[in-house]
Amino acid sequence: MHFLIILLGVMSLLGAGKAGGGGGGGGPSLSFGIDATNYAGGWNTTTMPLACPSANCPVTGSSSTQFGIGAASANRVVIALFGYNGAGTSPNATITGVMFNGTVSGASCTGGTAATQAIDGNFAGPNNGNSGIWYAAVSSGTTAAICFTAVGGNGWGGQGVVTVVTLTDSLGAGHIAVSSTNGAFPPGYNVTNCASNICTNSWTGTTVPSGGIGLTASINQGSPGTATWSGTASPTGSVNPNNSGVGGSISSALGYWTTSGTVTQAEATSGFAGFAGAVFQP
Repeated sequence: MHFLIILLGVMSLLGAGKAGGGGGGGGPSLSFGIDATNYAGGWNTTTMPLACPSANCPVTGSSSTQFGIGAASANRVVIALFGYNGAGTSPNATITGVMFNGTVSGASCTGGTAATQAIDGNFAGPNNGNSGIWYAAVSSGTTAAICFTAVGGNGWGGQGVVTVVTLTDSLGAGHIAVSSTNGAFPPGYNVTNCASNICTNSWTGTTVPSGGIGLTASINQGSPGTATWSGTASPTGSVNPNNSGVGGSISSALGYWTTSGTVTQAEATSGFAGFAGAVFQP
């Protein structure tokens, strides 16, 4: 009898452990990182392909200082977020062929690590605003250059900003996936979304998987102003780099969030502003 009671007790404990194991101790997750100073580059040039940093695309004022991407790790994913004015008339030029540590060779970028496009959102109208997010596993090195091309439209690069951040995937960089994207905020990037020089755009009802993170790629064409973030997803504003150092008028505010809900960006501008977004999961 005593043996039976003990056996039933052990079985009960094992059953309780199995039932509660799903959420206990957390789970796979993505960690956000950004360099303290060398996180953005800007351009105002028709030269394509374009490498950043370079004379045409300095990083924080330097044509030789590369983007900081943190400590080398097999779990590291590097993200490039673009906000740019692709062409003078519709259809827009769009960024393509993004390479981390690539170099310009003829009419393309070669070498390095090819990035995957998560999203490219554009407003196909007279205001020609684009924003896009590209990512790749980059395990070695603590800095990186970026090479890319603009195609379509008038075939010229225009002007823009690229911001570089990292995500560390607890499962290893090969596990990261894009769970959802949104690049169409009707009427995205349109001046009708703006009142009193404030442009407001929202991604309603984002779903962030457990351990995941959402990121925005923004475009503000005009006098770069302050970006503020709100919504039930409690987005966090990180940085708002611009390309004024190379004679441009583009800024690209970065926001991120880890909770499902609505993400709203309000940005002061003399032109227009908006964003595309992608949610990543480990």
